[in-house]
Amino acid sequence: MTLSDLLYGLTFLPLLLIVLTIHEAGHYIAARLYKLRIASFQIGLGPTLFRWYRGTTQVEWTKEVEDLRRQPAEVENNHILRLAISTPSHGTETGPRLVAMLPTNKKDNPTSEKQLEELKRHNTESLQITGRVIEQTETTLSLAPTAFSLRPIPIAAGVSLPEDPKAAARGVYNTAPWRQRITLIIAGPAANIALFAGALLMMSVLPTSTAPPLLRILEVEKGSLAEQAGLQEADIILQINETLAPDAARLSQTLKQGQATKRATQLELSRNGQSVSLEVPPDLAPAPGDRWGLRLETTAMTKEQGLPSPNEAKNRFVHLNQVYLEAFTGLIKEGRATDSVSGPIMAIYQTTKAIELAGIQAWLAVLALISLSAAIVNLLPIPPLDGYQATIQTLKSLRKGKELSPKLEGALAFYGIGFLVLLTLALTARDVYQLTS
Repeated sequence: MTLSDLLYGLTFLPLLLIVLTIHEAGHYIAARLYKLRIASFQIGLGPTLFRWYRGTTQVEWTKEVEDLRRQPAEVENNHILRLAISTPSHGTETGPRLVAMLPTNKKDNPTSEKQLEELKRHNTESLQITGRVIEQTETTLSLAPTAFSLRPIPIAAGVSLPEDPKAAARGVYNTAPWRQRITLIIAGPAANIALFAGALLMMSVLPTSTAPPLLRILEVEKGSLAEQAGLQEADIILQINETLAPDAARLSQTLKQGQATKRATQLELSRNGQSVSLEVPPDLAPAPGDRWGLRLETTAMTKEQGLPSPNEAKNRFVHLNQVYLEAFTGLIKEGRATDSVSGPIMAIYQTTKAIELAGIQAWLAVLALISLSAAIVNLLPIPPLDGYQATIQTLKSLRKGKELSPKLEGALAFYGIGFLVLLTLALTARDVYQLTS
């Protein structure tokens, strides 16, 4: 792997982070629209690089913590506090009431557990919120409760919504109506679909870049294995199995590997402007040392000048949607889904080659593909994906709010996460084998 390959491969990480951040932004926007409490929105994993607070929550002082009001050092503006608050039950007009002020880190103060015990005197299992102090008056304390953070490892993003253990408070996720909870869950995949459409729209209105070098067949020998396989003069080879824009060495290597492993090789061709799929059975692939009967040249399409007209952009957008739709439906109908699913290694490799050959257009195409894949995968009913969360919330609604067994939910989450981990490891192992074989 060259330094250029490594640099192009790193472009996969910001693509992934964009897709994940947009997904979580969908959840965040839905929660804001329904005025649900949002504890945090983080981008990336690892130690916090930057953190800032947004939003406004007003909490009323109570007699039990009146003495804290008289300690300016504890509640000065911009101070970060962790509070336990008693939230209003449904049908009441009383605002949130502060029942205890806790240290931001429980280990900082051994009396924090005693303070939590004090909450029981108020006959409530109170929510805990952390926020930056905005303003305080004689009767209220105003906080910015939502913490936004940026972290260094760009492989994840997340939104945290607090829940009320007694399911009595307003403005928290687990007490929201079923439709709001389902909308909030589906908002993540919906945001990915919107990103997919946006990427295709940008591909439609931008000038097309120079196409990657492609293999054109100059001659097919009479009676050769290549002729028996169905190849014709002037065909352009666009793809071999999962490899886009292959060179002659890749074509030869893949065919010989197929002959050795007794597996068919999939070719995607352009023939007289039409797309043609061709399957080369192993008995028509050349054995080591044999000729296949082709004479090839490397060719490239000319670069399109200027911006497309509105009508051209519209046609491009419709065509791109059809290409992606046919690709996904073809995987299912033709039973090639298992063979065509790639793990992280192959995804990075394909991104590297695509961007190296076709620039910004390929970058947008990969972004669209990752985003659409994320939307579809997240709708699967597998823990901890959105499809599973939607299924659980629907079951709870059908059971009139009755919770599922904690043991059952724990088991489902354990086996679901285990399945995803094993699947990722299996796909990664297959990617390494394909790239090194």
